[in-house]
Amino acid sequence: EDKKSGRFAGYCGLWFPEGWDDPEVGWGIMPEFRGAGYAGEAAARARDYGYREKGLARLVSYISPGNKASLRVAEKLGARPDGEFVLNGKIHLVYLHTKH
Repeated sequence: EDKKSGRFAGYCGLWFPEGWDDPEVGWGIMPEFRGAGYAGEAAARARDYGYREKGLARLVSYISPGNKASLRVAEKLGARPDGEFVLNGKIHLVYLHTKH
């Protein structure tokens, strides 16, 4: 939620889809709120929660190669490329989040 307007700004969190190798830190920001730092701030908190509170061994983000904004967010968080994953018939890049 955007603090100024109270409007829905996007989502972020951990999820554990059946059949996936690792739990994911995922995010999506509404177009009018992109570039404000919401994704990075929320994803850092989700990542830290997963590692510190849930004791997870690995956390990744699956990112479409064309999603340059999400690639920048992952890299700013310290995540590093860790292969590829096919999701719904499309190749996604796997970014491994480091523990902080």
